[in-house]
Amino acid sequence: MKRIAINGFGKIGRAALKIIMDTPDLEVVAITGLMFVVIISGFLHPITAQNVPTSSFKISHDNDALKFKNVTDRDYSFGISANYQQTVKPAFVKFLPTRNFKDVKNKYIGGLEVSLKGYTPTKLKYRLDSLADRPFAGTLTIAPYVVSVNSKRLLKLTLETGVRGPAAQAGEIQNWFHKVIGDDYVSGWDNQLDNKYLINLYLQYAKSFSVFEYLDLIPESSVALGNHLTYLQQGLRFRAGLFNSIDRSTTYSTDLGISDRIEVFASFLAYGRIQVVDATWGNERVLRDDFMIIDKNNLVGGYQAALHFELYRVGVEVSYHKVTPGSNLSIKHSYGNISLRYKW
Repeated sequence: MKRIAINGFGKIGRAALKIIMDTPDLEVVAITGLMFVVIISGFLHPITAQNVPTSSFKISHDNDALKFKNVTDRDYSFGISANYQQTVKPAFVKFLPTRNFKDVKNKYIGGLEVSLKGYTPTKLKYRLDSLADRPFAGTLTIAPYVVSVNSKRLLKLTLETGVRGPAAQAGEIQNWFHKVIGDDYVSGWDNQLDNKYLINLYLQYAKSFSVFEYLDLIPESSVALGNHLTYLQQGLRFRAGLFNSIDRSTTYSTDLGISDRIEVFASFLAYGRIQVVDATWGNERVLRDDFMIIDKNNLVGGYQAALHFELYRVGVEVSYHKVTPGSNLSIKHSYGNISLRYKW
């Protein structure tokens, strides 16, 4: 039996591997240029016009340890989410129309996201001392959603249900993970907000404007209504690099049912928000004592800078977030995010 090493795993390397795997007298002993097994899977199952992915799974992790400098409070400290989605027939989402453009038809995607988040307010600096000593909070939510999108516009409707409080198990999970990595026990979870059932409705609208071939801008509008979050938000996103239109891009995870193979680009989102409800603050008290319905304390601003990489069936996103959650709060709240996605 002949033993063969493959130098590089591009088009020729992949073709050679398939031939070797189908030949009994040949054996592969080494392949250079590989970093992740999941990427191998994506290469060995290339996307063609006859074999386009219609489903995807994404895992994502937020953490205030994933930042450039140690200049953050601990308001929102970590989050874990898992997201599954697939293309759906238009009959399921007739209530989400977006206008067709010439021969470009709408695409419809349905999904489900499960999310766990932990809020550990320490190292906070407030102008209002009455807000500085507030309990920890954890949320566990499940959110089905539908997306209607074409090359110019996107509309997304999400219904979220879940729980805030000890039932979310955020403290137990955080301290279990700290024990695994040898980090300190987080004692503040002994004082957290009580259990509360959460229900929320979110509506997101985005419209794309092309500036140059490798640069576009996308205004984004969002509305949230419920006892978890209630706000109005307006943002503006820039994308620069090799990207697809918003109905076939990893930007909004709409790249299902297409044969496009690669995206490599950077994005920047800046936004402002008028917020009147946030269940992780225990708004039953806060709104009456220190907040009015709309005043400077309800103004939230922030930005997100991200790098996106999508190759065949595998996607990676790394982002940095900074938030100013109210003019009476610390302006040093920041965290990082890493997301991995696979399509089939």
